Amino acid sequence: MMFELQTARLRLIALDLENFRMSLNDPRKVEENLGLESTNQVLDGPLREAVGQMLDGVAEDKENNLWHTLWRIVAKDKNRIVGGLDFKGPPDDNGEVQVGYGVQPAHRGKGYMAEALQEAVRWALSHPQVSAVLAETEGTNPASHRVLEKVGFVRRRDAGEMVWWRMGRDTEQTKRRQGGHEC
Repeated sequence: MMFELQTARLRLIALDLENFRMSLNDPRKVEENLGLESTNQVLDGPLREAVGQMLDGVAEDKENNLWHTLWRIVAKDKNRIVGGLDFKGPPDDNGEVQVGYGVQPAHRGKGYMAEALQEAVRWALSHPQVSAVLAETEGTNPASHRVLEKVGFVRRRDAGEMVWWRMGRDTEQTKRRQGGHEC
């Protein structure tokens, strides 16, 4: 059984092990299983390699599969996958999780990623063992920086060509967005 979150315009579907495996070799079958319009998108190159490594985490750590799996972002009005996100494992010893994300080029600039990321962060911070969500972006990706800022992430440090961001229970933006209440 797959887990799903919803926003006004989106469904965030965490793939179960079977559909995750299938996403590597037969993504159209996954879309069919989910009752979605086909995008004819194929995973290749570094993304395919990363998803293969994520699959190992899902298979080996079934009780934490939501922290390892690929989440498909579906636009409700199109009934079509517009992007994806993932957590890079369960919370570490500091209670931090890292999130990664992407939007298909044809669907950029429509606010989908900010909406999806805000819901994913809300969900992650609803777990008592999670104190913060981290994100890493390329320094040359201002669109991704704007998404993170819009959601409430704070730029923490620059490390070479990469920029690290953080949003946690202790972040003022988190408290303001939730009406002053802690998660």
